[in-house]
Amino acid sequence: MIAAKSFISCRKLTLWLSACFFFILSAANASAASVTLAWDAVSATNLSGYKVHYGTQSRSYTNVLSVGKNVSYAVPNLTEGKTYYFAVTAYNTAGQSSTYSNEVSHFIPAAQGTLTYSDAFNTDTRSRYTVSHIWTQGGKGKFLYDATGKRLKLLTGDNIGMEIERSLPESDEGVFQIDFWPTKKYPNAGEFYVRLMEDESTFYEIYNTDGNGPGGIEKWVNNSMIASKRFTKGYVQGKTYKVKISFSPSAVVVQGFGETVSLKLSSGGLYVNRFAIELRQQDAYVDSLLYNAVP
Repeated sequence: MIAAKSFISCRKLTLWLSACFFFILSAANASAASVTLAWDAVSATNLSGYKVHYGTQSRSYTNVLSVGKNVSYAVPNLTEGKTYYFAVTAYNTAGQSSTYSNEVSHFIPAAQGTLTYSDAFNTDTRSRYTVSHIWTQGGKGKFLYDATGKRLKLLTGDNIGMEIERSLPESDEGVFQIDFWPTKKYPNAGEFYVRLMEDESTFYEIYNTDGNGPGGIEKWVNNSMIASKRFTKGYVQGKTYKVKISFSPSAVVVQGFGETVSLKLSSGGLYVNRFAIELRQQDAYVDSLLYNAVP
């Protein structure tokens, strides 16, 4: 079944071929995390084959596949929750390559029909998560697995922030929870964030601190905060907190840090398809991650 289609205009290849690539994103199978690409054939007697180039940044292709003389190809093993960018080159019998075709992109959604994600960290599952260092002055954080305690360990150090994230089954209603055990702050304050995201600029943010005052719940749309509600207290080191976030089109309710706080949503909810956990100047363990979405 064709799930998505995108047409890109032709571009002349300028090295040794003069041809037009008509690049079509003809199918996307979210459950198999693959995308099928198709393009016009090149008319050249010395054509040897094509290569498909792709990556998660525009015009920065970290992967390449030789596909012979086929004019369509299903790119496999793509990661859910990421946008991929694709282009094709042709090469001749002498090994010379054309310039890139026009580029197409496609977002790989979370698998349909599965509205639950959980990770008890009984084994090392760090490969499931994308890690970024969002703030660093003189060093980077460490993303570790504690095999004894069967949990993840995030170490930032001073003047460092780091984030882990992963895609989720999309929904505007559900529950996300995580165990958070802060162990050391740098030097006088640590910060903990959970973001339930529709995209990079539209999300719910739940955060709290040890040393910078109580945090709260915020709703951000297009990089503007449009609603918020504050906690009455922060957290302390050496104590485990179970943070439970229930969201719907009418409210976001957080149970954690010894209280329950509700943010009413007069403007409606978001379609969550991704989460991020961020620490700033804070060493901590995280455990017992659970997400249940309402279909």
